[in-house]
Amino acid sequence: MTEKEAFEFVLNKLMECGLFIGEYDARNGDEHFMYGIATVMESIAYHAGDDVGDAFSDLFTKNLIKSEEKIKSFNIDFSATVTVKAETVSEAYEKLYELLDNIPETREVQVSSVCVDDDQLRPEEELNAE
Repeated sequence: MTEKEAFEFVLNKLMECGLFIGEYDARNGDEHFMYGIATVMESIAYHAGDDVGDAFSDLFTKNLIKSEEKIKSFNIDFSATVTVKAETVSEAYEKLYELLDNIPETREVQVSSVCVDDDQLRPEEELNAE
């Protein structure tokens, strides 16, 4: 077996897994991870030959785009109630924004209202005096 044939053999074995040909759960997955996979897989493919590399690159790119287009046509609306424990209103908002920052970029979030239970919060001045 030549070196090119060995690379093509490895490529074909890896391509049995959809992830290695650009098919992934774009809603929950990370596209940056997929670009890393593409880099490694294209390197293997081009070692098998320029024509193999070009064909693989086209296939991976088409599948990647198809995976990402699936989430554009599929939206789910839902609501959730989030309770944040805090001593002040500003601390509560800081925690809320921290939660929102941890939501993947592939998700769209809209905050429609924020309710504050004033009985559970201490005034800022009281905390500063301690």
